[in-house]
Parts: sequence; C-alpha cells; structure tokens
Amino acid sequence: GAIGFDVGAPAFSTTTELHEIANREERSHTVLRATTNAERVRALTLLLPTRSGDAAPAIEAVAVDDGAGFRFTDAEADRVALALHRTPGLEVIAIDAASSDGSVWSFDARGDGSLRHAFADDARLLRWNGATLVEAGTHGRLAIRPEAERAEVVAETADAQVRVAGLDFAPLAADGACGLDGTSDGARVTLNRSRVFTLRASADNSAPAADAGASPRRANVGATLALDGSASCDLDGDPLTPRWELVSAPGGSAWSLEGADGWTPTLHADRRGPFRVRLVVTDAHGAASRAAEVVVLAGTACTDRVDQDLDGLIDALDSQCPSPGEGTGAACGLLGPELLIALLAFRRRIRRVRSARS
Repeated sequence: GAIGFDVGAPAFSTTTELHEIANREERSHTVLRATTNAERVRALTLLLPTRSGDAAPAIEAVAVDDGAGFRFTDAEADRVALALHRTPGLEVIAIDAASSDGSVWSFDARGDGSLRHAFADDARLLRWNGATLVEAGTHGRLAIRPEAERAEVVAETADAQVRVAGLDFAPLAADGACGLDGTSDGARVTLNRSRVFTLRASADNSAPAADAGASPRRANVGATLALDGSASCDLDGDPLTPRWELVSAPGGSAWSLEGADGWTPTLHADRRGPFRVRLVVTDAHGAASRAAEVVVLAGTACTDRVDQDLDGLIDALDSQCPSPGEGTGAACGLLGPELLIALLAFRRRIRRVRSARS
C-alpha cells in the first residue's frame, strides 16, 4: 500500500488506541498516521492485496497537477494499477493508457495492457488506450468491468442515457436497462433510477430494472406513505411482477407494509427513524432484477435518528439542531433514557482512558 499528499511527502507516526470487543473487554490496536501541514490537502491511499511469498510490488508516485497519484506494478500477479485523487471539475487528463475527467480514479490492468476494471468519481467519461469506454452527459460515478462477451457497468449520474463503447463485442442484451440502441459509435443505454447494468453479446432475455422511487423520502411520524415502483422497466417489454419487502424499521415499529405484491404499496411510518423498503421485479421469463431500495425518514431532520451531515452525531447531539426549549425543536433535544445512560457511560470511559494515559 501507499499514502500520498498533493503537498509533498507525509510524516508517518504510530499511536496505540483502545477499542471494545463484544464482551466489553478493552483491546488495543496500532494506528498509522500520515500528517502534513497545509491550508488544503488532497490525500490518496492505495491498498492492493498481494500473495504471501511473492516479491514485493513496485509502487511509484505519479505527478498529478492539484492532486496525488500512484502506479502499482505487481509482475507476479500480472497486475498494473493506477490511482489518483485531484481537485474536482478539472479537464480530462491522460496518464499511461488511462484518461478521465474524474477527481478520483482507479484503473486496474493486466501486463499485456488489457483492462480488468476502471472507476472514476465526479466524472463524465472513462477512456482506455484512447478509446472511450463510458460517457455521460453529467458528472457522477462511472465504472466498467469489460470481459470477452459481457461488461458490467455503473453509471450513477443524472442522465437518462449513457454511452458505452470500446468493447470487444456488439451488445445485444442489457440486464438492468430500459433501452439499448446500438450505433456506430457504441451502445446508448437508457436507464431508470437503477444505475447498474450488464451488457451481453448473447441476444437472449434481458433481466428487468427495478425502480423503487426517489430516495430518501421524508414523512411525519404516524403517517401512511404510498410508494411507487411503476418506473420499473424491461428492455424486452415483458410484463413485470413486483415484490416489495420492508427490510428494516426503527425499534418498536409494527413493520406495517400493505400491498407488497402491487406497484403502490403503503408504509405506515409509526416510529421516528429510518425505514428501508426493497423492491425486486420479475419478468415473464422468471428473470429477477437487482434489488432497488427506498429509504423513508420519519420525523424531522433533528428527530429521525439519522446522521444526515455525516459528522458522527445524530439528533440532539448535533449542533445543527436546536437545544431543548428552543423554538419548535424541544423534542429534538430529548434523549431516551437508554441512549442518555450509554452516552454518559461512554464519556466516563473516555475520561478513564485519558487519565490512564496521563
């Protein structure tokens, strides 16, 4: 593995930290820290497994404007990988055989130059050896794993269509897609909210694409919410059979989902917190779609028991939520007794650990 910053080589150090295992015993583990001093830092960590007993792979830094990059060469595993992290919104650049406009790249190839897979975030296109593999109209997450007669593709963008080209075969089927139009410059694939599909050389039945509707959705606690899977589709135009499943709910919920075998089931959001509902559709040939999920958040942003801003804090613990008694957010500042006791115990434990270290 390797760690790099766009402002120069990092300084490495190790610390010993504590963690708990299932029976509440404390154990220690070693943490590797990489640090630098700068107003803005872009970092890249490259971790690739190698076989024990093989010679160590070669890892070298790659010069990237406004970013950091590495080239990983493992001759014994027939592997050459390239990874980089740079400022978003920049133009397309090429390094070795790889090129993209993304802010994060990962290209993995064999020694003969054939591509295993490619990934880019905040990107509109992926290219290999000058050939466009995936192209979208808006920026998002793109990935492709090409094989001799199939290619798995991810296109998490806002586009109704994406273009896939540079394959070793002409796609005749597309699992997880709504439409497939082969042209001289590649295949144009029409999608719904399902953004993962597989192109195949064989012209047999294509599996459908489930669409569980926009996610996440907000609901008042106690409300009955109608879901909608009617945007699900099938490339071959086969009739589809839906099947919904409530896979998680807040503690104390009655787990009420009515009409699970229809296109518009109703969910009773009877407790505050997140509900996860999964949809799978099956075509007339028995081919099932990938599962699509919709998340329903019952309660306000301060009471839904979800860390929306990913700062590690939920509900009343978050500084963005009102304190008890402020405006209409009084309920937001109230912790259940179990959570309050656990929080206080955790803080006491932290104080004990700090005292022991000092």
